[in-house]
Amino acid sequence: MSAILINQLKLIPSELRVYRGKEIVSLQPKCTELLIYLAERPGQVISKQTLLNAIWKGSVVGEDVLTSCIRKLRKQLNDDAKSPQLIETINKKGYRLIAKVRAPRLKWWWLKLSSKIFAGLFSVAIISFVSTHSHVSVYSFSSSESVHDRNQKLKKMAGIIEQDPNGTHSISYSFND
Repeated sequence: MSAILINQLKLIPSELRVYRGKEIVSLQPKCTELLIYLAERPGQVISKQTLLNAIWKGSVVGEDVLTSCIRKLRKQLNDDAKSPQLIETINKKGYRLIAKVRAPRLKWWWLKLSSKIFAGLFSVAIISFVSTHSHVSVYSFSSSESVHDRNQKLKKMAGIIEQDPNGTHSISYSFND
């Protein structure tokens, strides 16, 4: 996931950064990793041991490191342990991210632009296909034409059909007086 919105925060896992509006929220790398881990599992109670194993892989650390990291997250993200909006402590179990988590919405201008680009490319593809796979000739006849001119047009039409006997041909005619 390229970005995660957590309430009014924007978390970018690949950068290990959290933004509040345009301001970068300064977090220690392990605290950011912890937030990412929780954000990828919103609403789930994650045990302390699972968090320690996931964030401090292979390091011998105690629960106090995790507790300290949670405390730092709450302080930097303006969350209150007594009435949490982001991270809830589940006594004797672990922690749960209770904030609203979602992917960022695409901007309207991007949706409009991409749909116009798609429509343009689709039109070019159709025109290209039609121009390379079909031959369109329009012949009209009028009563003021000589019989010879009409016969010449009919011979041209017949020649087109003979060149591609298996093709699809549509012949329409009208006499304009």
